[in-house]
Amino acid sequence: MPSSPGAPAVVAAATGRGSASTITTATETGSHELTVPPARRSWRVQPEQHPRGNVRVQLAGPDGTRRAVLHQACSKRISFSVPKSRSCGWTKFIEHEALEESSHLENDTFQVSCHVTVHEICTEESSAPHFLPAPPMDVHRLLGDLLDSKVGADVKIKVGKETFAAHRSTLAARSPVFRAELFGWMKERKAGQVRIDDMEPRVFRAMLRFIYTDSLPDMDEGDRRVMAQHLLVAAARYRLERLKMICEDMMCNFINTDTAATTLVLAEQHGCRRLKERCINFLKCPGNTVAVMATDGFDHLMTSFPSLIKDLLAKVSP
Repeated sequence: MPSSPGAPAVVAAATGRGSASTITTATETGSHELTVPPARRSWRVQPEQHPRGNVRVQLAGPDGTRRAVLHQACSKRISFSVPKSRSCGWTKFIEHEALEESSHLENDTFQVSCHVTVHEICTEESSAPHFLPAPPMDVHRLLGDLLDSKVGADVKIKVGKETFAAHRSTLAARSPVFRAELFGWMKERKAGQVRIDDMEPRVFRAMLRFIYTDSLPDMDEGDRRVMAQHLLVAAARYRLERLKMICEDMMCNFINTDTAATTLVLAEQHGCRRLKERCINFLKCPGNTVAVMATDGFDHLMTSFPSLIKDLLAKVSP
């Protein structure tokens, strides 16, 4: 029994694979002093509520003072909530003659001290695995390793003077254009090699790496701007929407008087709404407009998109 009321005792017990129980025992102790007058010789202790715990009864002098030696008894742990329980006390707690001769009786009166300790048991179920969970699978790294190892590669893609080994299923899963080329009714369906024109090998290499790993290779600041433009075109061609958005965000950071016109052309060609808005906001400044109009890119813009120039001039004019 805990030394202080309410002190918890915790026992962990396994209840099955992947779960456990925690049994918390809290105790409450109460007492009552009962003085029995001469006319009351038949008495018993019966708790009003049904406790689940121990009952200890002891005799004391009628003046309430404790003797050095007390007549006492402590029950075993009993549950009064059990139907038809007869655990009400002790039939032979003390003989009548022994009580008459004991020091507990004074002026034909004695005192009973009743102590009740109630145990409250709470069981909490918890899912406590018996083993550490497995770390999440690094799919992108594994696919990158597969690309580098060329294990199971079943298609060759020729870009310029370079040939890349790849996996049809991976290409088809990421790009609906590759899916149509490799599994549709196009000529490449049964061919073991696909040729891509109008794309630099380094641009395709970066796009292929993104298809497998969902990331781009490290690039320096100057190369990032040029690669972002080329990869935007490649992403639009093969309908790699996530790569297209990434390139669009990259290009938003490189808008200046030298690149604004060319970037606006790419944004208009490939439906990059956010990139187009950024370019137009940049050109709304009269000083920027004048500087951009002096570049070769602006001539290309006027030739390719005359209606866009009208909209642009209407927006930037005071």
